[in-house]
Amino acid sequence: MNGQQPERLIAEVAVPLDLDRTFDYAVLPLMAGQVRLGQYVQVRLGKQLTEGFIIRLKRETAYRGELSPLLKILEPEPLFGEQELELAHWLAERYLTPLGLVLQAIPPVKRLRDRRPRTGYVRLAVGLEEALHELERLRRAPKQAALLRALLALEAPPSTAELLQLADARPPALRALLQRGLVRLETSSSGTQVKPRRYELTAEQERAVAAIVKALEGQPRTFLLHGVNGSGKTEVYLEAAERAFALGKEAIIAVPEIALTPQLTARFRARFGDRVAVFHSGMTEAQRAAEWARMRSGEAKLVIGVRAVIFAPFQNLGLIVIDEEHEPTYKQEQPAPRYHLREVALQRAKLAKATVV
Repeated sequence: MNGQQPERLIAEVAVPLDLDRTFDYAVLPLMAGQVRLGQYVQVRLGKQLTEGFIIRLKRETAYRGELSPLLKILEPEPLFGEQELELAHWLAERYLTPLGLVLQAIPPVKRLRDRRPRTGYVRLAVGLEEALHELERLRRAPKQAALLRALLALEAPPSTAELLQLADARPPALRALLQRGLVRLETSSSGTQVKPRRYELTAEQERAVAAIVKALEGQPRTFLLHGVNGSGKTEVYLEAAERAFALGKEAIIAVPEIALTPQLTARFRARFGDRVAVFHSGMTEAQRAAEWARMRSGEAKLVIGVRAVIFAPFQNLGLIVIDEEHEPTYKQEQPAPRYHLREVALQRAKLAKATVV
């Protein structure tokens, strides 16, 4: 032994409280090899135990007293990388919100376990003719009929949560269809329920796709895509996402309302299968945690959702689409941070060198 003391390590932690400051904690030698930037940890603040996020690891502190030790690492895998932390700092400054509250709003904290919900993707278990015949027999079971109609209208198998939401039905109605043998659950959405249609693009769509693809392949840009309902904007999104995938990049598709996600998700899953994730508050905590884990691991390359989807944990983001960007629901009012998704999307694109539509 040479008698030298190991160089001390200090963790700067942001706590999710209405305090416009961060706190330094000593990292004990036994824990020094385990701490990483972006981890979710437990600390003592005054007399209370609280949780927070490591935003910086350093050797020096301006605090004159004796530092309290970092107590526990609650999530070994970091919840944030450097780019996410940079975006969080920008959000805190732009919207005058304590950094800890910003970080708490980004991932489904405390639920980021790599687990899958005990559900699956719903697929027809009978032929189209039999399904239509059964619809007539389900007149006295309107919720079951609504589920079956919604399933027939989709181009790709939805998850159970998506189908229930689209039909405004509850799980017992879906269980009844399973017991009747009309539908089945599968662990994957791959395969074809209805052969996905590929539309021939109009001249205007071709020009839009060409401009977006050029930006994806070269200098990222921001585009405003204008078209009335039914003018084929979704097909432009699909073509742009396909090119992003070909370049090894990921994509975020934001929509203004949860109700719009099932049918849009079906269009994208019909083209891209299980590379598509969904993330919104209408899902259970387990479902959101599972989708977040799929995005973090790289299993999912595209996500569809409402406001919080802009924080998706992609490492090579290439495309952000904000559908119906003028809608007021893109403004987050409660809880903090209060932000407009468009502004956050533009800043995230700047950090990631991504294209925005």
